[in-house]
Amino acid sequence: MQYYEIDHFYLNKDSLPVLGDQDFKEVLKDIIYIIPKDILDDVLSNCFFLMLSENVPAATIPKKLIIGKSILAFYNMLYSQDKDKQVDMILHEIAHYFLGHADDGLLDEPYYKQEEEANSKKDKWVKAYEEYILALKEESMKPWKGGL
Repeated sequence: MQYYEIDHFYLNKDSLPVLGDQDFKEVLKDIIYIIPKDILDDVLSNCFFLMLSENVPAATIPKKLIIGKSILAFYNMLYSQDKDKQVDMILHEIAHYFLGHADDGLLDEPYYKQEEEANSKKDKWVKAYEEYILALKEESMKPWKGGL
């Protein structure tokens, strides 16, 4: 799998399509690179991230309901969470988009099934990224066998 470099979104914060509180870009840039590049390219092309000021549940609103881009909506409580919880919340909503789920109340499948699927996909992304980083570290520790 290919991933964006960790600092890619530090240098390209404007590539993060955020509506509402623009400080949300600061949170996203520290998390978003965990998702495989091909999936993230799709998300960045087809979704907006929305930071709401009211305490409403995070949600994925599919583009078929609003015509245009899907919206991955969060609320400002996200800022008070620790980094692991922020990763869980953001990747979970991206997983709903990736899996084609609709939002609560608009479900084609039972709610609990979609939640389990989104959590499973999120966990797979995190595990795959951790394995990728570990492989990079192991590769960098191998002695160089080239000559001058």
